[in-house]
Amino acid sequence: MNEDAKIQVRAQATLDDLLQQRCLMLATVDGEGRPEASTLPFLLHGDEFVVLASELARHTHNLRQQGEAAVLITEDEAECRQPFARQRLQMRCRAQLVTETDQTEVLREGFMDRFGKTVELLTSLPDFRFFTLHQVEAQLVTGFGQAWRLDWPARRLQRITPSGDD
Repeated sequence: MNEDAKIQVRAQATLDDLLQQRCLMLATVDGEGRPEASTLPFLLHGDEFVVLASELARHTHNLRQQGEAAVLITEDEAECRQPFARQRLQMRCRAQLVTETDQTEVLREGFMDRFGKTVELLTSLPDFRFFTLHQVEAQLVTGFGQAWRLDWPARRLQRITPSGDD
């Protein structure tokens, strides 16, 4: 295997590792353009990221009103050797409230499998809602000078070069 192929394999492994994280960072904007940042547990359901959010939170209001968000998933800080080159997955997403009862139950079960009984309590409260985050654009950073465009949902990586040529 040549060096480029090895780098590609390592980048794919980094992506797989990041998708195993339990929480993502969510950035939204309100109707006035003011930014909000938060963190939420997530579930990868098929090809979509799903979050469970309270209507009491500003980010939930922003998701409902604006329908867009930026998502960041990072490697565990305790495992990061160089914070300037921290491995991360960045995505721009369209957000959609899940309204179908059948889909809500499937997501509830998936969240319970991943996060435990707390999900049962949260989903029994009247203010918690599921949102799907549909990827519009994604980029993976695996280290210094190692950025990749991510074709989702195929999960194909295309290296981004310093000159912008691919």
